[in-house]
Amino acid sequence: VLVRVQCLMSMRISALVKKRFFDRYTLNFVCVHTEHAGYVFTEHQPNLANLCGSIESKGNEGDTLENGHLRIRAGALHRAHAGVLIVQLEDLLAEEEAWTHLKRALRTKQVLLPAGSSQSQGMLRPEGVPLTCKLVLVGEPCSFERLSQEDSSFRELFKVCAEFDTSMPNSDKNQVALIAYLDRVVARYGTFSLDSSAYARLLAYAEELAESHTRLSTSFVQIADLVLESHAVAVDMHPDVSVITAHVVQEALNRRQYVCSRARERFRRMIACGELLVEVQGYRIGRIN
Repeated sequence: VLVRVQCLMSMRISALVKKRFFDRYTLNFVCVHTEHAGYVFTEHQPNLANLCGSIESKGNEGDTLENGHLRIRAGALHRAHAGVLIVQLEDLLAEEEAWTHLKRALRTKQVLLPAGSSQSQGMLRPEGVPLTCKLVLVGEPCSFERLSQEDSSFRELFKVCAEFDTSMPNSDKNQVALIAYLDRVVARYGTFSLDSSAYARLLAYAEELAESHTRLSTSFVQIADLVLESHAVAVDMHPDVSVITAHVVQEALNRRQYVCSRARERFRRMIACGELLVEVQGYRIGRIN
């Protein structure tokens, strides 16, 4: 039995030695790009490791400094090679270390794992990789102005501020585009289909959000939420019907207004009991209700 155990140990050690020897010559493809560049990549958690890459800690018995290159992991800046990387500005600013090293990478045009960081393992230091992607930060307009004033290098690195309007012209082209968006919402969430009257009511709702008959709101999230709410109302009102009509959309709006009517009802009670006085006749100089 002792001889057998010694043979097994010897075989295990021999396999481990071979693994360590051949691992040092094994290639580590940290990321593989397709033939077509220019794709869009989104990083939802922009911390230092997810942006600039990392080196995994030793997890296996055979992990040594010689095969440490196999533990190198790519970051979003590597995966977005020759493409576009989209990051939410507020999420990035919450990671102060990542924001600092991202600006350094943009200035030097090179992605390098920071020395002395918690991501470094032992003496392994990968060489820098050229930074070839375009970075898009998505945030509020006030954030751009605030960073422009507080950070002297911000305007140097991010020269273009593309502002998106909250509404768009109420043209046939934009109506068709909005209807196509509604169809994608229906297909994605599996709601009942919309008939022509429902499309018309949703377009009218987009006009209401824009507060103009000549504009359509670009608050697509609110419009999509109304489709989902209309589906729930249709299931509640007409279990045997699998289509959303204008009547169903209007009922969903009525229920939404009822849920959010606390402040309106409070003002009505204040006017009714005389606590709040509103004059609708006559005129006063320098005075408004």
